[in-house]
This record gives sequence, C-alpha cells and structure tokens, in this order.
Amino acid sequence: YFEDEAHVTLATGPCVSVVPAEGDYDSVLRFILSNFKSKKGTAGVSSMHSLASVLELFSPSSKVGSHNRNLFDSAGRVAWGCICESRKVVELAASVYVKKKNQFKEQFEIEESNDKMLKMELSSGEEGIVDETSDANG
Repeated sequence: YFEDEAHVTLATGPCVSVVPAEGDYDSVLRFILSNFKSKKGTAGVSSMHSLASVLELFSPSSKVGSHNRNLFDSAGRVAWGCICESRKVVELAASVYVKKKNQFKEQFEIEESNDKMLKMELSSGEEGIVDETSDANG
C-alpha cells in the first residue's frame, strides 16, 4: 500500500463486544438488530461480528421450561431478523465491489487505449523524422 498505488479497502468501525447472560439472548439480539437497522455504512459489518459472537456463545441450558422456550422462540425470530439484515449487508458490499471493479476496468481500458495511441503517434513521428533526414541527405 503505497501512496502512488492506492488500494481500495473495506473500512469497518469498532466492534461492540456483547456477552449475554443466561436469559438475555432476546434483548441482546434485539440490540444487535437495532444496530443493523439504525446505522448506515460499515456498521453492518460490526453488527455481523457481534451477531457471530453471540451465536457462538449461545448454549441453551438443559432445563427448558415453558418460560425459557418462549424466550428462545422470541430470540430465534430476532436472530433470523439479524441474519436477514446480514444478508443485505453482504449483498450491498458485493454490489459496491462489482461497481468499483467495473469502474476500474473501464478506467484501465481507457488508459491502455491512450497508451497505445501515444505509442503509435511516437512511432509515426520517428518515421517522419527519419524520412526528412534521408530526403535532406539524398
């Protein structure tokens, strides 16, 4: 990564580290879902990281009562909402990538075309110089 050869990269914001307590999965996932929906830009990548962390830490207890089942049912719906929002973030990143890639490809083709034209002009200019000197000598 040099100044004269800049590379476009994906910038991300700071990640919010969330460790839910036993019965707090629903509220933690709602918090992450609200982060997905409220912020624009790279906040989605940060929210995806938080979602992955919470899902990685999830371990249902062996005592599943009707109250816990209701909490997990609600948390499951919110987790699905987070997954759907994650998909939107990834699709947006993919479309931005394709757009930038096509833009750079067009830019490269234009520069390559200009370089070819310049080389042709230089080579035809050198032939003209050679012809003029041979006419003057001959």
